Amino acid sequence: MKRLLSKVMMAVILTIVVLVHPALSTNVAAQHGPDFQKMQAAMDELAQKSGQDFEIAYINSIIPHHQDAIAMARMVQNDAPHKEVRDAATTIINAQQKEIEDLTSWMSDWYGQQPNPDPRMKMSQSMMDMLMQADPAMREKLFLAMMREHHETAIKIGQLVLQKATHNELKDQAQEMIRSQQEEQAMFGGWLQGVFSINPPVPTGDMQHGMDAVMSMGAPAMAPTTAPAGGAPAAPGTSTAPRALPNTGDEGNQYRWAVLAVITGVLLVSGYILRRRASQRARG
Repeated sequence: MKRLLSKVMMAVILTIVVLVHPALSTNVAAQHGPDFQKMQAAMDELAQKSGQDFEIAYINSIIPHHQDAIAMARMVQNDAPHKEVRDAATTIINAQQKEIEDLTSWMSDWYGQQPNPDPRMKMSQSMMDMLMQADPAMREKLFLAMMREHHETAIKIGQLVLQKATHNELKDQAQEMIRSQQEEQAMFGGWLQGVFSINPPVPTGDMQHGMDAVMSMGAPAMAPTTAPAGGAPAAPGTSTAPRALPNTGDEGNQYRWAVLAVITGVLLVSGYILRRRASQRARG
């Protein structure tokens, strides 16, 4: 009896661990792409550094990462079907270009060096090419999904800065980076769900996962609403604006419901088994 109860409890615990923590589940079940793997290796090395070595390595890591974000944003800045997406791309370009300028200046002022960008923090050319070669409507979807993942890497690095940096300027920069990019993650997730009916994965930093979420939906390469031929404005009352769903915090609801369902099933089955054994012993 005790052995059976122990097995039941272990099954419940394992179910909770896997389903309540989707990031853990993703790491175990999903194959991470090569871009993620090389960025993770660079981040692991960064986490082992301290003091001046950490700050120099951070600046050399985040600058190429920002440069790729700017390159991605420029791909949708002018021809994304939705104005809100074009505006968000412009915001990313301006904010991250300003951070690159500040970081470059600080590197020179504090350490007498120019940045030496870590190539491991850059996206592969093949992934950039895939984004560029998509038509504008598909590129918009890919941009939203991939940028959520790209931001996740910057957020993780920023959290290291808050723990390890010695200059308050770097800590302030990291804090603002984390805040703004988390807001953009939530906003982009809301647009993907509300406009395109695409459920983006919980961000891990792997842009391949974001790309796969869009491609697996078989999303048509067209805008949600199409302007009349000749480029005339859309008819009155026909909005091309994304329906803003500003919070993607409910992404975990599906996991919580799954947890409840599985636990209920486990308990029901174990209760049935226990009753049967008790009945058999009583007859015996």
